[in-house]
Amino acid sequence: MKKEQGTAFSDLVLDIGATSKEEALSFGVSLGDMVLYDNPFCYTKNPNRLISKSIDNRYGCGLALEAMRAFHDIELPYTLIIGATVQEEVGLRGAETSVNYFKPDVFLVLDASPVNDALDKDALGGLGKGFLLRMYDPKNIMHQGLMAFFTKLSKKHNIKMQHFVSMGGTDAAVALDLNEGVLATTIGLPARYIHSTAAMMDLRDLDEARKMLYTVLKTLSPKLIQELKESNS
Repeated sequence: MKKEQGTAFSDLVLDIGATSKEEALSFGVSLGDMVLYDNPFCYTKNPNRLISKSIDNRYGCGLALEAMRAFHDIELPYTLIIGATVQEEVGLRGAETSVNYFKPDVFLVLDASPVNDALDKDALGGLGKGFLLRMYDPKNIMHQGLMAFFTKLSKKHNIKMQHFVSMGGTDAAVALDLNEGVLATTIGLPARYIHSTAAMMDLRDLDEARKMLYTVLKTLSPKLIQELKESNS
Protein backbone atom coordinates (compact mmCIF):
# COMPACT_ATOMS: atom_id res chain seq x y z
CA MET A 1 0.00 0.00 0.00
CA LYS A 2 1.08 3.59 -0.59
CA LYS A 3 -0.70 6.90 -0.32
CA GLU A 4 0.42 8.34 -3.66
CA GLN A 5 0.31 6.70 -7.08
CA GLY A 6 2.85 8.27 -9.41
CA THR A 7 2.86 5.59 -12.13
CA ALA A 8 1.53 6.55 -15.56
CA PHE A 9 0.15 4.11 -18.12
CA SER A 10 3.03 5.03 -20.39
CA ASP A 11 5.44 3.66 -17.77
CA LEU A 12 3.93 0.17 -17.87
CA VAL A 13 5.04 -2.75 -20.03
CA LEU A 14 3.23 -6.10 -20.03
CA ASP A 15 5.43 -8.97 -21.19
CA ILE A 16 3.25 -11.85 -22.45
CA GLY A 17 6.15 -13.80 -23.91
CA ALA A 18 5.45 -12.99 -27.56
CA THR A 19 8.44 -12.80 -29.91
CA SER A 20 6.76 -10.51 -32.45
CA LYS A 21 3.68 -8.41 -33.13
CA GLU A 22 2.33 -11.20 -35.32
CA GLU A 23 2.70 -13.74 -32.55
CA ALA A 24 1.00 -11.41 -30.06
CA LEU A 25 -1.91 -11.03 -32.47
CA SER A 26 -2.10 -14.80 -32.85
CA PHE A 27 -2.57 -15.02 -29.07
CA GLY A 28 -5.78 -13.05 -29.50
CA VAL A 29 -4.36 -9.73 -28.29
CA SER A 30 -5.89 -6.65 -29.88
CA LEU A 31 -5.14 -2.94 -29.63
CA GLY A 32 -7.11 -1.45 -26.75
CA ASP A 33 -7.64 -4.70 -24.83
CA MET A 34 -8.16 -4.17 -21.10
CA VAL A 35 -5.64 -5.74 -18.75
CA LEU A 36 -6.55 -6.37 -15.12
CA TYR A 37 -5.12 -8.25 -12.18
CA ASP A 38 -6.94 -11.51 -11.51
CA ASN A 39 -8.20 -10.87 -7.98
CA PRO A 40 -11.00 -13.30 -7.13
CA PHE A 41 -13.55 -12.58 -4.43
CA CYS A 42 -12.31 -13.67 -1.02
CA TYR A 43 -12.77 -13.12 2.70
CA THR A 44 -9.90 -11.82 4.79
CA LYS A 45 -8.76 -13.58 7.97
CA ASN A 46 -11.26 -11.26 9.63
CA PRO A 47 -14.51 -12.92 8.47
CA ASN A 48 -16.35 -9.61 8.58
CA ARG A 49 -14.22 -8.20 5.78
CA LEU A 50 -14.00 -9.19 2.15
CA ILE A 51 -12.01 -8.25 -0.93
CA SER A 52 -13.60 -7.93 -4.34
CA LYS A 53 -13.57 -5.93 -7.52
CA SER A 54 -16.37 -3.45 -8.22
CA ILE A 55 -17.58 -2.95 -4.66
CA ASP A 56 -18.22 0.52 -6.06
CA ASN A 57 -20.95 -0.06 -6.99
CA ARG A 58 -22.01 -3.67 -6.67
CA TYR A 59 -22.91 -2.61 -3.16
CA GLY A 60 -25.58 -0.25 -4.48
CA CYS A 61 -26.96 -2.69 -7.03
CA GLY A 62 -27.03 -5.55 -4.53
CA LEU A 63 -28.74 -3.59 -1.78
CA ALA A 64 -31.26 -2.23 -4.28
CA LEU A 65 -32.14 -5.80 -5.27
CA GLU A 66 -32.49 -6.76 -1.60
CA ALA A 67 -34.81 -3.79 -1.05
CA MET A 68 -36.99 -4.85 -3.99
CA ARG A 69 -37.43 -8.25 -2.38
CA ALA A 70 -37.96 -6.86 1.12
CA PHE A 71 -40.60 -4.29 0.12
CA HIS A 72 -42.30 -6.21 -2.67
CA ASP A 73 -45.41 -7.01 -0.63
CA ILE A 74 -45.39 -4.04 1.75
CA GLU A 75 -48.01 -1.33 1.33
CA LEU A 76 -46.39 2.10 1.61
CA PRO A 77 -48.15 5.49 1.70
CA TYR A 78 -46.11 6.62 -1.31
CA THR A 79 -44.81 5.18 -4.58
CA LEU A 80 -41.45 3.46 -4.19
CA ILE A 81 -39.28 3.16 -7.28
CA ILE A 82 -36.04 1.15 -7.05
CA GLY A 83 -33.50 0.79 -9.82
CA ALA A 84 -29.91 1.10 -10.95
CA THR A 85 -28.49 3.93 -13.03
CA VAL A 86 -25.68 3.91 -15.58
CA GLN A 87 -22.69 6.16 -16.35
CA GLU A 88 -22.41 7.76 -12.93
CA GLU A 89 -18.64 7.97 -13.27
CA VAL A 90 -18.78 9.91 -16.54
CA GLY A 91 -21.43 12.52 -15.79
CA LEU A 92 -24.31 11.15 -13.66
CA ARG A 93 -26.16 10.53 -16.92
CA GLY A 94 -28.45 7.67 -15.90
CA ALA A 95 -29.47 9.47 -12.74
CA GLU A 96 -30.40 12.58 -14.69
CA THR A 97 -32.60 10.55 -17.03
CA SER A 98 -34.23 8.79 -14.06
CA VAL A 99 -34.98 12.00 -12.16
CA ASN A 100 -36.42 13.69 -15.26
CA TYR A 101 -38.58 10.66 -16.02
CA PHE A 102 -39.92 9.78 -12.55
CA LYS A 103 -39.83 13.25 -10.94
CA PRO A 104 -39.24 11.93 -7.40
CA ASP A 105 -39.78 13.86 -4.17
CA VAL A 106 -36.88 12.04 -2.48
CA PHE A 107 -33.84 10.50 -4.17
CA LEU A 108 -31.76 8.07 -2.09
CA VAL A 109 -28.44 6.95 -3.51
CA LEU A 110 -26.65 3.75 -2.51
CA ASP A 111 -22.96 4.15 -3.31
CA ALA A 112 -19.56 3.12 -1.99
CA SER A 113 -17.14 5.83 -0.89
CA PRO A 114 -13.36 5.64 -0.42
CA VAL A 115 -11.93 5.61 3.10
CA ASN A 116 -8.26 5.69 4.00
CA ASP A 117 -8.33 4.54 7.61
CA ALA A 118 -5.64 1.89 7.04
CA LEU A 119 -3.01 4.54 6.27
CA ASP A 120 -4.33 7.56 8.17
CA LYS A 121 -5.55 7.15 11.74
CA ASP A 122 -7.22 10.57 11.52
CA ALA A 123 -9.06 9.80 8.28
CA LEU A 124 -12.74 10.65 8.14
CA GLY A 125 -14.62 7.37 7.77
CA GLY A 126 -13.43 3.84 8.36
CA LEU A 127 -14.36 0.18 8.08
CA GLY A 128 -16.54 -1.38 10.75
CA LYS A 129 -17.96 1.89 12.09
CA GLY A 130 -21.27 2.04 10.26
CA PHE A 131 -22.66 3.50 7.05
CA LEU A 132 -21.52 6.89 5.74
CA LEU A 133 -23.85 9.88 5.87
CA ARG A 134 -22.40 12.21 3.25
CA MET A 135 -22.72 15.73 4.64
CA TYR A 136 -20.73 17.42 1.91
CA ASP A 137 -19.16 16.86 -1.46
CA PRO A 138 -18.34 19.46 -4.14
CA LYS A 139 -21.77 19.11 -5.75
CA ASN A 140 -24.07 18.34 -2.83
CA ILE A 141 -24.23 20.01 0.56
CA MET A 142 -26.73 17.90 2.45
CA HIS A 143 -30.15 19.41 3.13
CA GLN A 144 -30.15 20.32 6.83
CA GLY A 145 -33.62 18.95 7.51
CA LEU A 146 -32.73 15.67 5.81
CA MET A 147 -29.51 15.43 7.83
CA ALA A 148 -31.39 15.96 11.08
CA PHE A 149 -33.92 13.32 10.04
CA PHE A 150 -31.22 10.73 9.29
CA THR A 151 -29.30 11.52 12.47
CA LYS A 152 -32.39 11.29 14.69
CA LEU A 153 -33.54 8.07 13.02
CA SER A 154 -30.15 6.39 13.34
CA LYS A 155 -29.97 7.24 17.05
CA LYS A 156 -33.52 6.07 17.71
CA HIS A 157 -32.93 2.70 16.05
CA ASN A 158 -29.30 2.25 17.18
CA ILE A 159 -27.94 2.28 13.64
CA LYS A 160 -24.22 2.97 13.43
CA MET A 161 -23.51 6.01 11.27
CA GLN A 162 -20.43 8.02 10.31
CA HIS A 163 -20.67 11.65 9.22
CA PHE A 164 -18.62 11.88 6.05
CA VAL A 165 -17.14 14.48 3.72
CA SER A 166 -15.88 13.59 0.27
CA MET A 167 -14.19 15.35 -2.63
CA GLY A 168 -15.92 12.95 -5.03
CA GLY A 169 -19.59 12.83 -5.92
CA THR A 170 -22.62 10.56 -6.33
CA ASP A 171 -25.86 10.54 -8.30
CA ALA A 172 -27.44 12.59 -5.51
CA ALA A 173 -25.77 15.69 -6.97
CA VAL A 174 -27.78 15.68 -10.17
CA ALA A 175 -31.10 15.14 -8.36
CA LEU A 176 -30.38 18.14 -6.17
CA ASP A 177 -30.17 20.38 -9.24
CA LEU A 178 -33.16 19.11 -11.22
CA ASN A 179 -36.83 20.10 -11.28
CA GLU A 180 -37.41 22.33 -8.26
CA GLY A 181 -34.58 20.67 -6.37
CA VAL A 182 -35.06 17.12 -5.11
CA LEU A 183 -34.34 16.00 -1.55
CA ALA A 184 -31.29 13.85 -2.22
CA THR A 185 -28.62 12.14 -0.19
CA THR A 186 -26.35 9.10 -0.17
CA ILE A 187 -26.38 6.08 2.13
CA GLY A 188 -22.72 5.28 1.72
CA LEU A 189 -20.68 2.13 2.23
CA PRO A 190 -17.12 2.76 3.40
CA ALA A 191 -14.64 0.87 1.24
CA ARG A 192 -10.88 0.84 0.91
CA TYR A 193 -9.11 0.85 -2.46
CA ILE A 194 -12.24 1.44 -4.57
CA HIS A 195 -11.88 1.66 -8.34
CA SER A 196 -9.45 -1.25 -8.10
CA THR A 197 -9.82 -5.01 -8.51
CA ALA A 198 -9.11 -5.48 -4.80
CA ALA A 199 -11.43 -3.19 -2.87
CA MET A 200 -12.22 -4.05 0.74
CA MET A 201 -15.45 -3.66 2.71
CA ASP A 202 -16.84 -4.70 6.08
CA LEU A 203 -20.08 -6.70 6.19
CA ARG A 204 -21.10 -4.96 9.40
CA ASP A 205 -21.18 -1.63 7.53
CA LEU A 206 -23.40 -3.24 4.91
CA ASP A 207 -25.74 -4.38 7.68
CA GLU A 208 -25.97 -0.83 9.05
CA ALA A 209 -26.59 0.63 5.58
CA ARG A 210 -29.36 -1.90 5.02
CA LYS A 211 -30.95 -1.09 8.37
CA MET A 212 -30.83 2.63 7.58
CA LEU A 213 -32.35 2.25 4.13
CA TYR A 214 -35.17 0.01 5.34
CA THR A 215 -35.87 2.24 8.34
CA VAL A 216 -36.05 5.37 6.18
CA LEU A 217 -38.39 3.69 3.69
CA LYS A 218 -40.69 2.48 6.48
CA THR A 219 -40.73 5.90 8.15
CA LEU A 220 -41.35 8.22 5.19
CA SER A 221 -44.84 9.47 4.40
CA PRO A 222 -46.19 12.24 2.16
CA LYS A 223 -46.68 14.46 5.22
CA LEU A 224 -43.14 13.84 6.48
CA ILE A 225 -41.64 14.44 3.04
CA GLN A 226 -43.38 17.81 2.88
CA GLU A 227 -42.13 18.66 6.37
CA LEU A 228 -38.59 17.74 5.36
CA LYS A 229 -38.79 19.98 2.31
CA GLU A 230 -39.75 22.89 4.53
CA SER A 231 -37.15 22.20 7.22
CA ASN A 232 -33.87 23.30 5.64
CA SER A 233 -32.64 25.47 8.48
